[in-house]
Amino acid sequence: FLPELFLIKRVDIEIVDSSNPDGFDEFWRFFFADAWQPSVNVGYGSQFGYQNTTTVTEAYDTTEYFDVRRQKRTLNVDFSRLTEEEAFQRMYSLQRTQGVDKEILVAYNREENVQQYAKTFLGRSQQLDPITHPFIENYSTTLSLLEIL
Repeated sequence: FLPELFLIKRVDIEIVDSSNPDGFDEFWRFFFADAWQPSVNVGYGSQFGYQNTTTVTEAYDTTEYFDVRRQKRTLNVDFSRLTEEEAFQRMYSLQRTQGVDKEILVAYNREENVQQYAKTFLGRSQQLDPITHPFIENYSTTLSLLEIL
């Protein structure tokens, strides 16, 4: 994470490493994205979990066979105190542009601690929940996110 936000249109990365005997450098991935944090933090009750993708087949003699697959992290978050601007210029727009098929970088908090890795992942929305208007000057919605492996 960069220490402050930047408005950029293009990124050029130039790597000069004449002492590298391999002749190339390897990077996992760069991710440049818009960032947003609501003015009031998410509601209590956020749920961190896993989607178990391992399948189990049982033989006639009840012996179980497992097709083990990597589990995907999940996060369910309640945005219960959004302003009208946040609800429609951020969440409603996010739902339209990202849908359930495009990437969202999930960073539950930006504090550097041991749990930061567990709470930061590349994901996508599992469903698009409606934005509700429960009382005056307050909007709410939830995000159900699934890790992209």
